[in-house]
Amino acid sequence: LVCRYEADSAHAKPKTFIQWVADCPKLGSPVRLDEVRVYNPLFKHDNPKDSSEVPGGWLSDVAPDSLVVVKGAVAEVGLWDWIKSYAATEAGRKELDKHNVENIRFQFKRIGYFALDKDTVLTAADIENAQFGSAKLIMNRIVTLKEDPKKD
Repeated sequence: LVCRYEADSAHAKPKTFIQWVADCPKLGSPVRLDEVRVYNPLFKHDNPKDSSEVPGGWLSDVAPDSLVVVKGAVAEVGLWDWIKSYAATEAGRKELDKHNVENIRFQFKRIGYFALDKDTVLTAADIENAQFGSAKLIMNRIVTLKEDPKKD
């Protein structure tokens, strides 16, 4: 990584930003995610049943990258803080005890909004006792963040 400090006020607006996650196991960072499921549009065209646009039928229009599974992603340690605060409420504890984890949602900066998947292994007791090693965190992207079409 090569960086340049621009001290004058006439510098150009950056085209992108760098986001990183600290590597500090002593403080529980990073939070390791077992799986992140990124759902993209299912079809290549807006109307897959339109035979003029999709002569092969709607099955031929299924996008091969409609589901991208990322294993071993990492998140900021603040993720556990948010999960702990959710589990500390009576309603949150009841939801976790019933294994209704889909209501636990997050925004991952510059990526989108995510929710825990029902395949997640996480209990209120584990959170209360800070036993995160037994947790299995699986995230689903539920909303994308739109890019600015004018961005170079």
